[in-house]
Amino acid sequence: MNGVEQADSVHAIQFRTGYEGVPISPPAGGTTPDGAAYPYTANDASVGDLAGDGQLDFVLKWQPTNAKDNSRSGYTGDAFIDGIKLDGTRLWRSDLGRDIRSGAHYTQFQVYDYDGDGTAEVAMKTADGTVDGTGAGVGGSSADHRNSSGYVLSGPEYLTMFNGRIGRAMQTVDHVPARGTVSSWGDSYGNRVDRTPRPTPARGTTVRATTRCRWRTSTATAGTRSCTARRPSTTTAAACGPPGTATARPCMWVTSTRPAPAWRSSRSTRTVQSPLPAWRMRRRAGSSGPRPPTATTAGASRGARKPSSINCLSWWDGDTVRELLDDSRIDRYGTSSDTRLLTGSGVHSDNGTKATPSLSGDILGDRREEVARPTSDNTALHIHSTPYETSTKITTLLHDTQYRTAPACQNTACNQPPHPGFFIGDGMATAPRPTVHTP
Repeated sequence: MNGVEQADSVHAIQFRTGYEGVPISPPAGGTTPDGAAYPYTANDASVGDLAGDGQLDFVLKWQPTNAKDNSRSGYTGDAFIDGIKLDGTRLWRSDLGRDIRSGAHYTQFQVYDYDGDGTAEVAMKTADGTVDGTGAGVGGSSADHRNSSGYVLSGPEYLTMFNGRIGRAMQTVDHVPARGTVSSWGDSYGNRVDRTPRPTPARGTTVRATTRCRWRTSTATAGTRSCTARRPSTTTAAACGPPGTATARPCMWVTSTRPAPAWRSSRSTRTVQSPLPAWRMRRRAGSSGPRPPTATTAGASRGARKPSSINCLSWWDGDTVRELLDDSRIDRYGTSSDTRLLTGSGVHSDNGTKATPSLSGDILGDRREEVARPTSDNTALHIHSTPYETSTKITTLLHDTQYRTAPACQNTACNQPPHPGFFIGDGMATAPRPTVHTP
């Protein structure tokens, strides 16, 4: 601050033990209309200053064990959203209700100080039956728009802004883009129409996607692929090729590669869920210097070994090169093999084979990144932090606008790690210092 390094924060000292546990409490389970019982597991999370005290708090989604991908039919339980302080104090709990189907593509939220008053708000898609953190309803409380396959393909859809301090629904508007004709999104049973409706707001994926600025992709035809997006965000949305040419489906990272990398995630044989592009890798000191490997048509690379995982990334140790994050593990990439730096014990990853944490990002402010995962019994969030010191001084990454927007919507669809608006890595220039404004 003003050129003077400050003392360690309280949390920086506590986290030297490896992790801090934030107590959480799951909602009571329930039973679907067809008689199937379900409990709850902790799922995706975000952070924001909900209480207005200058400290980051968690917003956590509780997902029933019968949560479904859009391609799967069947009833799901309600999704719940909690506002939680780092000491485990629950500020509020919202029930999204029966008309918001539960799953990674349905239940998403953004946490951000939209009005600049120093306290974060929470934006979510809502529907008839949603109950806010004060117990007040949104829409008609007795409505049930589920069909016999468990899909919600009719009825009103809303976008609601919640007060972060008490979870009160401050304002509700119609969700835009609207559902419209279900089949116009690429199928007739609801797989695509309900994918990734979000507070950007936007909806749709792969075949047709629509954003708030009314940009819309067209239906793909033989020999042509339109602009598509797996996880649009506030920083980058999709890559488009010239008419008549196929275009890769990006998942957050966009760069110019000729030809485009063809790596496929080991977690999916059909689509790249969380690609770790070759151009993000940098060689470490002691090899042949910092340089990106060259992509080949087979998806391998010349001059670099394929990493052991291509899921997510994390700045974890003391240098400026990012590590590999997958499931409960963090590995340091090396020229001949990878080195295990962390194996989370007694925790679980989220979203099935995507194996993502509840949240990853620099939430403590030392430019290395923390990883939050629920315990196996869903009674705590373990926030793992690096035990390594660093000589690289960077203003907190959350002061970088592009980086800050990433944790706000990391839970949207295919979870991706946050990226700053400037390069961090071997041979990096001096990091820019942001102009910080306070309410």
